[in-house]
Amino acid sequence: MGAELRNRLSWSHSRHETFRSCLRRYYYHYYGSWGGWSTGAPPERRRLYLLKNLKSRYLWAGGIVHEVVAAALTQVRAAGETAPLPPVSGEEAGEHTVARMRREFRLSRSGAYREDPRRVLGLIEHHYAESVGDAAWQGLAETVRRSVRHFYAGGHRERLARVEPGDWLALEDLQTFPLAGVPVYVKMDVAWRVGGGTVRIVDWKTGRRPPQPGGRQLAVYALYAAEQWGVTPAQIELREVNLNLGDEAQAGTCAADLVAAREEIAASIAAMRERLVDSEENRAQVADFPAIPEPRRCHPCPFREVCPEYQEMSR
Repeated sequence: MGAELRNRLSWSHSRHETFRSCLRRYYYHYYGSWGGWSTGAPPERRRLYLLKNLKSRYLWAGGIVHEVVAAALTQVRAAGETAPLPPVSGEEAGEHTVARMRREFRLSRSGAYREDPRRVLGLIEHHYAESVGDAAWQGLAETVRRSVRHFYAGGHRERLARVEPGDWLALEDLQTFPLAGVPVYVKMDVAWRVGGGTVRIVDWKTGRRPPQPGGRQLAVYALYAAEQWGVTPAQIELREVNLNLGDEAQAGTCAADLVAAREEIAASIAAMRERLVDSEENRAQVADFPAIPEPRRCHPCPFREVCPEYQEMSR
C-alpha cells in the first residue's frame, strides 16, 4: 500500500496571494476542501472541492495559452537542436485554440464539471449564472487568439530550438526547495542555460499590463535557480513576455533581491503557521480564518455561496 496522503503545509506564490487576499478563502481552498475528491467525503467537503476547482474566465484563458505554448516547446525540446523545426501558422494555431475554448465553454455551461470538477472545466461565471455579454466572451477569445499568434510570430520556438538538450532546465515542471521547514513550490514557464553560464527564466503573461520582470514571482524563481542550479545572482536573467501585447522586458537580479525573497517567504510561512491549531500536523479551524467581505475582493471568489460573511453582506 502507498503512503497515506496527508495535507502538509507548503508555500507557493499562488498560496501566498490567496492568504493575503482573504483568510476565509485560504481556509476553504487549502483545508476545508481537503479530501473532497473522495466519493466518501462529507457533502460540505465535496462541495468546497468543487468550488475550489472553478476558474474565472481570465484564469481559464491565460491557462489555455500557457498550455499551448508549453505543448509547442515540449515538441521543440523532444526534437533536439539538430532536427528541422516544422513550420506552424500562428493564425491556424490561434484558431485551433479558440475552437478548444468553445468546446470547453459548452461543457462548463452544461454543468458537466459537477460530476468531475478536477477534469472538466467549470467557470465561475457559469456556476453563479453571471451576466457576461457575448462581446466580453468574444474579446476573451480574441486575447487568446492574439497571444498564440504573437508566440509563433515572436521567434520563441526558433530560439529555443537552438538550445542543447543538456541546457534545458524547466518547462512547466513543478519543482521544490526547502525553506523554513516547508517545501516551497515553483513552476517556471521555461528556463534554460545560455552563453557564459547565464540562466534565462521566462514568464509568459496574457493580460493588459506591460511587462515588468521585477515582481515577487520571478524573484522566487531566481532564488530557486541560485540554490538549485548553482548560479550566482549575476548569472540569472529574468524575462517577462506579454504575449497578448507582443512585448517583453528583461531584468537582472542581485544578492539583495534573493535575500529579500527568502525573508518574505519565511515571513509568509510564519504567518500561515500562526493561524494553525496544530502547526506540526497542519490542522486548522475555520474560526481562525475570518472573512472581511468587500465587493471588489469577493466577486472573483469561487466560495461565495458558502461564505456566511459574504451572504450577510449581500442581503
